[in-house]
Amino acid sequence: MVLGADGVVLGDIGLVLGAISVVLGADGVVLEGDGVLLGTDGVLLEVDGVLLGADGVVLGADGVLLGTDGVLLEVDGVLLGADGVVLGADGVLLGTDGVLLEVDGVLLEVDGVVLGADGVLLGADGVVLGADGVLLGADGVVLGADGVLLGADGVVLGADGLVPGADGLALRADGVVPGADGLVLRADGVVPVAGGVVL
Repeated sequence: MVLGADGVVLGDIGLVLGAISVVLGADGVVLEGDGVLLGTDGVLLEVDGVLLGADGVVLGADGVLLGTDGVLLEVDGVLLGADGVVLGADGVLLGTDGVLLEVDGVLLEVDGVVLGADGVLLGADGVVLGADGVLLGADGVVLGADGVLLGADGVVLGADGLVPGADGLALRADGVVPGADGLVLRADGVVPVAGGVVL
């Protein structure tokens, strides 16, 4: 076979072969009459500088499958997002290793918990969480997964942040018993000092 000057394939005796004219590029790639690259199976390889894969699927510059609108597609059952980032079934960004990635500078973790840029865990509502996923409050007070308040030392606290005592009195985190008016009480429930005078 011989490629004629006009790009048609000629047989050994100079006759045009086949009903469809085919043009070969310098590297042996089949071209349509308009110069668009075709694969050996007739599937377009390039249109306006954009590579096409099987079934007309667009390939990005790095060979990642794109839809005709440029949106990344599923590959082996995994949805790809921008820049080749894998999307989980719920649309959450995943790395190629399946680990959740940063979104707007925040590293995503499991169950809506995020890891802030400073390494602090945040709940879905932005509330700071401890390393074990418990809610951190003021003065090291934490709210356990069961909703119980715990002091920094792990002692159960009442809703007011005080340690409930067996006698109905409550202890502050520093072990002092405050009265209803905030004055310090003795163990017997009496205010030892009022206005500088011991009672």
